[in-house]
Amino acid sequence: MLALSSCSNTDVLEEGNIQQTNAIGFQTLVNKESRALTNASFGKFWVYGTYHKSGQAANKVIVFDGVNVLKGNTEQGASTGWGYSGTRYWVDGATYNFYAYSCDNEPLTTYGRANLDETSKALNIAEFICDETHQHDLVFAKSTDIQGKATGNEAVKFSFKHILSKLNVTFVNEYPADYELTISNVRVSNVRNKGKFLGESGEWNKSDVVRYPEINSTPVVSLALKNATDGSITLKNTADVKESNGSTDWGYVIPFAYESNNVDIIFTLQVKNPLGDTIINQTIKGNWQPDWKPGYSYAYTVKLTGGESGLEPIVFGVNDWTEGDGWTAGSASTITFSPVAGN
Repeated sequence: MLALSSCSNTDVLEEGNIQQTNAIGFQTLVNKESRALTNASFGKFWVYGTYHKSGQAANKVIVFDGVNVLKGNTEQGASTGWGYSGTRYWVDGATYNFYAYSCDNEPLTTYGRANLDETSKALNIAEFICDETHQHDLVFAKSTDIQGKATGNEAVKFSFKHILSKLNVTFVNEYPADYELTISNVRVSNVRNKGKFLGESGEWNKSDVVRYPEINSTPVVSLALKNATDGSITLKNTADVKESNGSTDWGYVIPFAYESNNVDIIFTLQVKNPLGDTIINQTIKGNWQPDWKPGYSYAYTVKLTGGESGLEPIVFGVNDWTEGDGWTAGSASTITFSPVAGN
């Protein structure tokens, strides 16, 4: 016999009443391939699911509780390309709700936990950490109110969505030609790095998005934004190439609408003049009020000029001319000519 169990009760189906074609299978789609997980790289997710009989919505039976579903698994779901171990089967007339997540093809262990809500039996992702200690794409999907049939059930269709925000910074060199800029230690500071995602609403619970750990009531949680090459960005304009630019890699953050300009962008700037002398080597800090939304990518631009980075340019000025357009009037005098005949 095959037992479908939950914490509260167990439904037992006679094996003779189950047809192999009636197994529960899955299909997936990852929205917007411009982000980390794509349809090509997506290979694993973890599924949670319940069903309830008519009139028994408060008595949900847990069918899947964090079961790993693999692309290319042929034990079950070969027609969709996704399969799992321990085949489950549809119950005729039952209503099903399914939820799934993947954190860069890995389950959540150290940096968060996924479990079914005690009341709604929807999937929640709690205590999720997203800072420079944990940088991974997190996707979520749900497919609810599916009616089980005796035969002819289709695969459960999941359309996964990215539920974090991501950002990067592009630096633009607006110095004169032959000034060399090196930008390093780029980081976003004072971000909220711990949160809880509610599967039933499909949103991050605002009151649970916090800075962790709190340090002396003024936590400073940072996210390093590195360059893929060597961690720094070097920019140098020439007579032909003006406004050279370079970007950091992308970083993930928990979506949140900040209520004040208390998120900082910090970086170290070194500037060398055309003779190779270092004329600036300092840390620069700015702040802003982000409104990060799930599934959005944010590309920020920082323009660097001498004045903005602390270098005082040589400038010229001209005092306005006084009345007379700058001419000073000499003393007036009268010259009298007395014409003489013959001269």
